[in-house]
Amino acid sequence: MMHSSDNNLNSLNSGQDSLGLSDIINIILNQKYYVLAFTAIVFLFFVAYVTISDNVYRSEIKFIKSENLSTPESSNLPSIGGLASFSGLGLDSNSREEEIAVSVLFSKKFLYEFLKKHDKIFLELQSDESNSGLDWRQNGLVMEDLYIEFKDLINHDKNKQTKIHTLSVSWSNAEDGAFLANALLDDLNVYTRELAQQKAEKRIEFLSREQASSDLINSKAIFSKLIESSINENMIANTEVEYSFEIIDPAVPSSYHYSPNRLYLLFIGLFLGTFIGILSAFIKEFLVKDT
Repeated sequence: MMHSSDNNLNSLNSGQDSLGLSDIINIILNQKYYVLAFTAIVFLFFVAYVTISDNVYRSEIKFIKSENLSTPESSNLPSIGGLASFSGLGLDSNSREEEIAVSVLFSKKFLYEFLKKHDKIFLELQSDESNSGLDWRQNGLVMEDLYIEFKDLINHDKNKQTKIHTLSVSWSNAEDGAFLANALLDDLNVYTRELAQQKAEKRIEFLSREQASSDLINSKAIFSKLIESSINENMIANTEVEYSFEIIDPAVPSSYHYSPNRLYLLFIGLFLGTFIGILSAFIKEFLVKDT
């Protein structure tokens, strides 16, 4: 062994700055136990990680824009223009109603109400706070942390060709994940529907007041048409359950976990351990050469 090491060092000192393939192989073989030790340590670390990691399941719900957001008679994006102001998003009235409705899904006002409504989210993400003795719904810091954590577990995507939306929730329990994905869209429809109702009722009240104060016959006829249109919008908002989005494929509990990918992580651990081991072997070999 010492003879092999001496030959290798002599090769390095021969005046050539570059290493040949035989030199590299000799270094690895000379420090094989060093390489194996590092490989084993890193690999075992990854084994421990994938063993203790909880499975995460992704539940998806697919939906499309409801006709209520596109038909002129029931287009509530005057209403959903009110949606933008009510939700605090600061979106102008020229924004498309579909985009605003999706934006509401990730808004603080909507998600705060959703989080307060479903205790299982708090128990999953902020279980340490449950023993504080305080009402977590009234704790601004807890709500902010809960909002940030939960928002990161939600993903939205839209197929530009088919116009189909996909909303997914990543959760440690498949049943709870599917429930939350379905509940998010149900609550979003309720939320936007209530905002449209409020907008239509305010418009009807205003138009009725203006009609009563007008003495011109033509103006009264115009106000009547506007009131009729607002009443139709209010009727749709009160009767349509899937007001903003229509569900085409509800979320169901998945039998297969989304992450972690254990086989992939083990491969990464083996590769990383081997790389660190070989790199350390070279460092050790050159340190021996310098001394």
